[in-house]
Amino acid sequence: MTSGGGMKAWRGWVVLLFLNVLLLLPATMGLDKPSPWLALGFSVDFLILAAGVAWARRFGVGKPAALLGGLLVLALLAFEVMRLVGVFAMGQDPLLYDLTFLLRHMLVLLSDVGTLKDALIVVAVVVGLPAAGVGAAVGMYRASETWAPKAPWLSGLAVLAFALSFLGRLHPGATRWPSRVILPHMVENLSESWRVYNSVNQTIAQDPYQGLQLAPLHRSPELRIFIVESYGQLIFEESVSGEPITKHLRELETALGAQGWYSVSGRSEAPVSGGRSWIADASVYSGMKISYESVFQHLKPSFVQRKTLPSFLSGLGYKTVVVEPKDRARPGVELENEFGFDQTVFYADLDWQGPEWGWGIIPDQHTLGWLREQVIEPADLPLFISFHMVASHVPWRSPPPLVEDWHTLADQPLGQDHIESAEKKKKKTEAATPASRDEAIKRLGRYQREAGMQHSGVGSIKEEKLLAYADVVHYDLEALAQHLEHEGTERPMLVIIMGDHQPPFLAKRMGFGVPVHVLSTDPVLLAEFEARGFIPGMVPPQRNRPEMQHQSLYPALVRSLARYDSQPLPELHPNGVMP
Repeated sequence: MTSGGGMKAWRGWVVLLFLNVLLLLPATMGLDKPSPWLALGFSVDFLILAAGVAWARRFGVGKPAALLGGLLVLALLAFEVMRLVGVFAMGQDPLLYDLTFLLRHMLVLLSDVGTLKDALIVVAVVVGLPAAGVGAAVGMYRASETWAPKAPWLSGLAVLAFALSFLGRLHPGATRWPSRVILPHMVENLSESWRVYNSVNQTIAQDPYQGLQLAPLHRSPELRIFIVESYGQLIFEESVSGEPITKHLRELETALGAQGWYSVSGRSEAPVSGGRSWIADASVYSGMKISYESVFQHLKPSFVQRKTLPSFLSGLGYKTVVVEPKDRARPGVELENEFGFDQTVFYADLDWQGPEWGWGIIPDQHTLGWLREQVIEPADLPLFISFHMVASHVPWRSPPPLVEDWHTLADQPLGQDHIESAEKKKKKTEAATPASRDEAIKRLGRYQREAGMQHSGVGSIKEEKLLAYADVVHYDLEALAQHLEHEGTERPMLVIIMGDHQPPFLAKRMGFGVPVHVLSTDPVLLAEFEARGFIPGMVPPQRNRPEMQHQSLYPALVRSLARYDSQPLPELHPNGVMP
């Protein structure tokens, strides 16, 4: 049986069902609370669209209505796919305005750690989305023959679906079933994009720290910031990793305390989650909360003219050094010194002659040893060193060994998972599978300074990834402890060890907390952080809210210097700036 001599009636309803399910698929896979039955619900946006196309067919304008409908389906589906990728990889919704700025970074990351499978997925999405839009336009036009006589019925179904969409709002923890609405989320995102765009020029025109001043320092302690990649609050929240990391930190606290180090710990709220480390770093250096790539890109040309943490410290007589061992010039990446550090340490400077250890290539222990010999020991000025460590960047594979003499690291053989990954990359096939659970647990044990660490309840794929992630975080913390042992406590020093953001793929949605450990050779240098809620020791408190935010580290460090030098505490933006 056909409708109006065209498409068979049942096919028209199949098109309706297919397109309805298509727009629900991203939600089914991971948005909100992922549930397989979400695909059996109603896509309010599409049902309203289908009713509109049906009415348009009745009035003789079915073709332009179907074309417009195809474009809307393409826009809605692309928006949902974008949100799905953002939530899955970074634990937060991306901003539409950011997409044009983030595309280059995504391509660079794909070339760094992507596999043939990843590339094929990207190609499938790029080709599939326009094809879905064209198919939707053609399918809706042909199906509108069947829909047109039922336009009132379709309109009633759309109204019912819209009414049912409010059920989920009555229970905040519920899934968006049986109805889901996409367009309001898109409008909200576009509105926020427009707000950010309009606010950028005002932000650029102002230098909020221009009036920040200290008198020349009589005492200038050495300053260090060590940013442990992806070191997030998640590692404490998951049972399989929480107990080992707490035990390890307490052991480090005891060992470093015996050498004369005082410590306090807390948490910082990062501006981003699951990725975009450069934005987290920029928030620390600028003292401004930078949450979006678009804002960062607009501000970047002005950083060297602003009074940022590096330029402020340089004005006080410090030599400022930034260490980014992964950075090397290659297609899509230029070496940049956005904040005008006095010295940069990039990949080529470190003269690494060994094998490639994961994404970061160079073991962090090698970089720390190189810094001691080439930067710290010859220095004739107080140093501010900021080192963004690389070992715990995805993909998480076995970390390098910790050796007595860092000069021998280049001769150390790669772990088996690195060898398998290199072979598979060479063959253009999928990347290596994670190390087995038993292997991961065994590796974690080598970073414990006391025997007897127990692991239990490990079994899921997520837990295996979590163990691989925890393994490299333990490595970096132990490497830093060894480095501080070498630096010693003869000179006054303030050290910050912190995460940049939560780990990708593992962290809870919209989770922004990262651990911060502050160590010093003099407890006076810790007083500012204690005043902000930090507690003694290396284990951060587990409160509802972090004790500080990334942008407040700049003023906190300045106030710490003022306390140590017996100067009045600067009151300009003590908690950072929220543009």
